[in-house]
Amino acid sequence: MFLHINLHVKGNYPYKEDMKSMPPMGPGTNNECINCGICAKHCPMNAINFENVKEVDINKCKRYPTNAKAINHEAFKKVASMLVAKFNENRCEPELFI
Repeated sequence: MFLHINLHVKGNYPYKEDMKSMPPMGPGTNNECINCGICAKHCPMNAINFENVKEVDINKCKRYPTNAKAINHEAFKKVASMLVAKFNENRCEPELFI
């Protein structure tokens, strides 16, 4: 036997907007790079070409531990700005739903 209960959950429906597909993007190498190859040697995703460390497989890349590489793609900057604007404006205290 099923019990039917009308339940009201606070918030705005739909709870998530449809995420638009973003183009593949990865970091570019800036002038801090000295072509030493240490990043390629230690990259756990093997995303950096050993023969040309400035060449990165953006489908494998996750993050860089130093500032020698950075994502400068315009779509990335737009999404980052949107996230800061959207989630930095109103602090909502957590609520308990039982």
